[in-house]
Amino acid sequence: MPLAESVALVLGRAMTAAQVGRVEDAFEHLRTADEIVPEGASEERAALLGVRAFASLMRGDRDAVARQAEQCVATARSVDCPGWESFALTTRVESRVPSVNDAGVLEDLLAAENALKRTTDPRLRSWAHTGLGLAYCAQRLFELALPHQEAALDAPQDPFGLRETRTIPLYNLALTHLWWADELAQLAVPEQGGDVDTHRVIAAALAAEAVAVARRDRAEPYFVLLSEMLHLSAGWDDDPAAAREPLQRALQQHVALGLPEGWSPHAARLAEVLDALGEPEEAREVAARAVAALPADGEPQTEAYVRHTALRLAAAGGDASAESGLQYARVIARSWWSQRISRFESMKRALTADEMRRRHDHEHRAAREDPLTRVGNLRAYDEVLAGLRAARETDPGDVAMIVLDVDHFKQVNDRFGHISGDETLRAVADVVLAQTRGIDLVSRVGGDEFVVVLSGTDRTDCDHVADRLLKAVATIARESTSPHLRELSVSLGTASTSEGIDLEDLRDAADRRMYAAKHLGRGASTPLDVVTGAGRGSTVTERRTGT
Repeated sequence: MPLAESVALVLGRAMTAAQVGRVEDAFEHLRTADEIVPEGASEERAALLGVRAFASLMRGDRDAVARQAEQCVATARSVDCPGWESFALTTRVESRVPSVNDAGVLEDLLAAENALKRTTDPRLRSWAHTGLGLAYCAQRLFELALPHQEAALDAPQDPFGLRETRTIPLYNLALTHLWWADELAQLAVPEQGGDVDTHRVIAAALAAEAVAVARRDRAEPYFVLLSEMLHLSAGWDDDPAAAREPLQRALQQHVALGLPEGWSPHAARLAEVLDALGEPEEAREVAARAVAALPADGEPQTEAYVRHTALRLAAAGGDASAESGLQYARVIARSWWSQRISRFESMKRALTADEMRRRHDHEHRAAREDPLTRVGNLRAYDEVLAGLRAARETDPGDVAMIVLDVDHFKQVNDRFGHISGDETLRAVADVVLAQTRGIDLVSRVGGDEFVVVLSGTDRTDCDHVADRLLKAVATIARESTSPHLRELSVSLGTASTSEGIDLEDLRDAADRRMYAAKHLGRGASTPLDVVTGAGRGSTVTERRTGT
């Protein structure tokens, strides 16, 4: 369901402000949103909490991210909005430093993947893909990031209608390829050289497209600048001389926009350009400034690239300590890469196991579910009865059954067709589900016959459920505009162990009572009681309703 226009507008402004580094402006918009979003659980409240968590991420407040993401997840689950649940979980993952043994990250990523699978809103599906792509990239799991980023690129949407909606997935995908290339380059392993070049070429092409799209869509100047800098950073070695001046100009613009925290990686790239142009002293000076400008709590990938570049240039200039530092940095890079591979394999196994579990659950459910009405089938009934039989050895609580049969169902098929017959059965199944508890079993055991198994239920309570069923069916018949449903009526019988009937005989007893009800004829809109001998002093109630 789309957010209210006023809420979407304010949250969109907050999101944009957070993305371009105007974090305090973002929180000002969030305060406004807090005033217009009603208290209590709702999709709008989940959206507000999700954007607040993201703004806290941009502020670098990890404690706030964890707290607000948890609130967003709880709210989203309470209103069945898995798209915001996935967004909050991945925002929380982005706030965590990559670690080999962080079980919380794995759990959040699996939960976010499952929430994505339940998301039907295409705008939130696109955002969930974007969030998972960013989270995997932040955890250096590039192989898992790319499919999500490509999915977001194939169908770019967002809940707020941002002008940057098509630019962002292009930029994210380009950045992932560039980070991957930089990590491979730091390993200094000759056989990885081709992969480094491939990722950089892809990054440059995607970033160039992001520039064009951002300009076309009149995106925030910040997104145009980011995409330009990324394009220059990824593709400078095609023509270092041509890249020099644009990269210097872009760096100046970055500072002029009041966003110095993202300056370092692109300054390090300029240092590489200068070195390639035969200006090693200036290159080392720029690289040193890039290291000095690194934020205290920045991205590990970015810091590693900037420091590695500065060490490499200093070592090339004859600095013995830098050479030692570079050798150590390469050892660390290879260890870090090994850990990355280990984490990737662990995550891949977890995703595979989770998928197998979901498939098993689906297959288990499908084997016990009637495909037409989505209630239980005869197998489900048999298994529940077997469980109750075993449980009665230690818990002799009451069990009741209702057997329900659709009246004149063959005539429905003959007069209106099988499609109408199927619709009739689904309507009856929906009524029975709506009038029973989640712990009760509703199963279709024959063509038009249903059985309801009610645990912990005596005859009186079972009759109350039957009354509700009859009234609900009568309401459908009274209010429906479909001819086949206007003639809908059912017959049912009830039985409970509280009458002294054995568990094994409940269905037969309820079935006999249902057929007795059929013989009462149509026209009764309220239950009719017919007392007949049933042995052991019990009574038999046949129930019938019609229009």
